[in-house]
Amino acid sequence: MLVLIWAALLPMIFVTSELLSALGAPGKLALKRFKVSPGFLNLSYAAGISMLGLALAFPAVLGPLVFAAFFFLAEPVLFGSGLPSLLRELSWGLPAKAIRLALSGLLCSLAWSGIRASAGAGFIKAGGVLALPFAVYAVSAFFALEAYSLYSLCSAVRGGKTWEKGVWAMRGKAPAPYFKWVAVIALLAAVSAVLRIVSAGI
Repeated sequence: MLVLIWAALLPMIFVTSELLSALGAPGKLALKRFKVSPGFLNLSYAAGISMLGLALAFPAVLGPLVFAAFFFLAEPVLFGSGLPSLLRELSWGLPAKAIRLALSGLLCSLAWSGIRASAGAGFIKAGGVLALPFAVYAVSAFFALEAYSLYSLCSAVRGGKTWEKGVWAMRGKAPAPYFKWVAVIALLAAVSAVLRIVSAGI
């Protein structure tokens, strides 16, 4: 059942993101460009490994860290391999896609909560909206970023192509031939870790 529930998440998030894009949200934003150093990438790896280790060691308390861990692990790989990368777009001063994905995660959580409430399973309580505490919505917004990063990692099997059209041309070295299989194995490991932590009682 958990696998079926999670299988519905990516279409929900990405279709909502495309809808926001069609509506022109969040507009044409531009930030100051910045250089991503090797030290920054190593720091991202360290953060991801630490978060994943803590989530697996203490799932009941620190389990939600898994919703950030794979983002920090995947983005440095994507950045260096030429695959679609939110970090690369941010470094070029293009935050629109990251903002749109975060909004999609938030809207999907609100919609899910609203459906539960209308079915009699949700209620309004202090510190939350309907049946969910505020922290869950923050996690959902970040999870949407992670979902895109993991999807981009798997796009290696299609030469980096995603469902998106008119994507900003990305610079970077093309992945090695074996990279696609490494990406698939990494995604399976990520999903297994998330399901294990969720089943442990998040």
